[in-house]
Amino acid sequence: MSWFTSFHFISNVILFKYLLSIKLSNTVEKMPSKVKSKAQQYKKKNLHYKKSKNQQQAQKQQHQESETESLSDKIETMSIVPERSSLFLSDVPLLLEIVKRNAIQKTELLGLIDGTHVYEVDGRKIEIIFKMKAQLPDDFLKWCFRLTESNMSELYKVSLKGWMPNMKKSSLKRTWGRYIIVKDVESKKDVAFVQFMFQVMNDRNTLRIYDLQIINELQGKGLGKILIGTLEKLCQVLNVEIILCKVLTNNHRAMAFFKKLKFERDYADDKADKYKDILSKRIFTGPPEN
Repeated sequence: MSWFTSFHFISNVILFKYLLSIKLSNTVEKMPSKVKSKAQQYKKKNLHYKKSKNQQQAQKQQHQESETESLSDKIETMSIVPERSSLFLSDVPLLLEIVKRNAIQKTELLGLIDGTHVYEVDGRKIEIIFKMKAQLPDDFLKWCFRLTESNMSELYKVSLKGWMPNMKKSSLKRTWGRYIIVKDVESKKDVAFVQFMFQVMNDRNTLRIYDLQIINELQGKGLGKILIGTLEKLCQVLNVEIILCKVLTNNHRAMAFFKKLKFERDYADDKADKYKDILSKRIFTGPPEN
């Protein structure tokens, strides 16, 4: 191979490497801009997707809240909470009767009952007052919790789930709650309360007692009987046929109290467990059938 041929070959190799380096350099310079452009496009699409998704979720939540508020308003007006989503036609007449009665004086159910609401219990004058949960201050609900905890926590501790304070606090604050409050006339102090609601359960219009709590010094003095009697009068006026409550099976004192007032085990309800019995009393709202 001549020197000229060798020189020409080497020159071509050098030129090829130079051109290749230029091409690679241009490619490297262009790649970041392309990648950046694609990243920006992806980011814009992703932000648009997230914004659209958030808007859809916000609209869905707003719709759900609106439906909840609407349902809550209906429940507050009717003073009834159905146990199931659809009601049988047989429920309608009594439901309409309750709606009609509650529309008269929504916040003063005791106004539908004839007679006095002031009684004497163990030498103390007590007054019975009706309130809806929305009318109650937080201090009163805290007092209700402390009284319930004092009366019931030890009994609950031996049950399957034990005493659950947060669940009880939440239950006392439910918007559907109706309360009968008992006050000492002289001291103006609260001495007892009943939390209840109206429901349709097993095709029966029902007044369900969720809590009946009395301070220790007035237990066994006849106040509980007065409170149950008040609820019975409400049922008679509103054409509600059943009073129902759940009682811990180890709460022997409460069991004896309700059975003395003619409450019986409610076999129509299958939600009882070995720690609780469901007791009910039928309230006859009309003349007996022939």
